[in-house]
Amino acid sequence: MLFTLDRHGWFVVVFEFVDGRHPDLSRPAELRAVLALLARMAEALTPSPLAGIPTVAEKFGTVLRSWSRFAEQGAPPDLNRWALRNLERLADLETGWLDRSGGETLLHTNLRPDNLLIDAGGSVSVVDWAWRCRGAAWLDLAALAPAIALCALVGAVPSAGTAAFPGVALVSGPRGPDVAGLARVPNRVVLMDTREAMATRPG
Repeated sequence: MLFTLDRHGWFVVVFEFVDGRHPDLSRPAELRAVLALLARMAEALTPSPLAGIPTVAEKFGTVLRSWSRFAEQGAPPDLNRWALRNLERLADLETGWLDRSGGETLLHTNLRPDNLLIDAGGSVSVVDWAWRCRGAAWLDLAALAPAIALCALVGAVPSAGTAAFPGVALVSGPRGPDVAGLARVPNRVVLMDTREAMATRPG
């Protein structure tokens, strides 16, 4: 967005035109371009250049606790077997995310390919900042991780992208995330590769 005008009962929003398309994260070059943009955003948007932006805890603290709700109230009938076996551990891991989410970076929090545009020269832009808030820079990388996983390229993330986010690790195992192994990754944020676990989900 370039600027807005409020004149004579009309509210005008002026956007920059981006001649691009949504990136294909299964293409290594486009994935690298997106991850490089996230690293630049983490630096340029810390501290947040906008005042009055709510924190992640204020915006999502009471919402992002699905594993805990499943453990307390019962899991949905279509939850996959891996998640059912590890439900208590997942709920326990979930309780710590708010403690690690604090920060002063301006976050998008809804990053996925349809909120990204890449032009012919490989430059990437982020659109639709409706869920912006303040928090730890790694959260935008975590938000994008499921889209990367769907492209079967999660294994590329540590070398291609997480190096720019200190304290971020990716844990995976042959039968899904190695939840028990998370205890061996102290004081770190973990992005879990769930491709094989999700492949067994009914439907």
